[in-house]
Amino acid sequence: MIKMAVFDNDIESAVYIRNSVENCMRRYSQKYEIMLYTSRDELLLDHDKFDVIFISTEFKDTDDAALAKTIKLSSPLTKLIFVSGNQRAAYKAIKYQPYAFIRTSYMDIDISEAVSSFIHEINGKGKLFTFKTENATININVNDISYFETFGHTIEINLNDRVIPIRGSLKSLENQFSQYGFVRIHKSYLVNCRFVYAVSRQNITLHNMKTLPVSKGRADEIRDRLKGYLDKCSPAYM
Repeated sequence: MIKMAVFDNDIESAVYIRNSVENCMRRYSQKYEIMLYTSRDELLLDHDKFDVIFISTEFKDTDDAALAKTIKLSSPLTKLIFVSGNQRAAYKAIKYQPYAFIRTSYMDIDISEAVSSFIHEINGKGKLFTFKTENATININVNDISYFETFGHTIEINLNDRVIPIRGSLKSLENQFSQYGFVRIHKSYLVNCRFVYAVSRQNITLHNMKTLPVSKGRADEIRDRLKGYLDKCSPAYM
């Protein structure tokens, strides 16, 4: 059973989002339920019950940002999907590690892609990659990789709880993983956009507050890539 919630201050808008999600869910044999919320306080009381939460916001109201932050901190495994008519809001959404960004002008298309992705992921069909270490061959889900770091001919795969060294070329990994939302921010770093919290001229900050350097003069390019990642909604590629 996939448990979902939709939050929107306007009940008619919340119903529209719910109906669009239900139209997509009918294609699958997956059981689900969707709850509607127009009150932030009520959603905060129940948020840990859900696998996926759709939050309709333009990020003009600081209460919406506080809502997203609280949910992400207390329930990091909950998938947050933002619905907005303002694509500039994509930059503000990055820090809450969104699973998807739904554009209201492309509501049905974007929701269809997001639903397809999280059903496959929840059912354990995430994209796996095979890497060879000195001692073994291992399979890693692309969603678990926060970034790659290179040291000469050695590359470290950085996961949430461990680091795995492999042999290879960061350029080769960049060509392979760019379609999955990875961005080359520096000659030594290839980063998964899902884990990016903030971008500045000198560095990026990940959700664990680790900072990585940005190549001089590439901050604008990286911001554009991050925005492109959110606009395309990486679940379409997962």
